[in-house]
Amino acid sequence: MNLKQKELAFLMDLEPTQISKWEQNLRLPGIYNAVGLAVATGRMVDEVFFDYRKEWQERIQQRRKLLLSPVGRELMKSYSQRMTEK
Repeated sequence: MNLKQKELAFLMDLEPTQISKWEQNLRLPGIYNAVGLAVATGRMVDEVFFDYRKEWQERIQQRRKLLLSPVGRELMKSYSQRMTEK
C-alpha cells in the first residue's frame, strides 16, 4: 500500500516527522510501532526491519574480523573489564 507520510502518520496517530525520521534512517521504529507500520502498509513485521539485515550482517562480519586481530583481543579485554565493573 502506497501511503504518504501524512496519511501513514494519521493512521498510526503519530507526527509526520517521526515517519520522516524512519525514512531517513535517523531513527528506527520500536517494536510497537513496527507492528503498526506493518499493519498499515500490509507487510509482515520482519519485512519492516529486513532492510537492516544486510547492514547488520556487514557490521557483525567486520567485528568478527576485528575480534580475531591483536587489536580486537585488547578491545575485548577492555570491554570485558568494563562489563564486570557494572
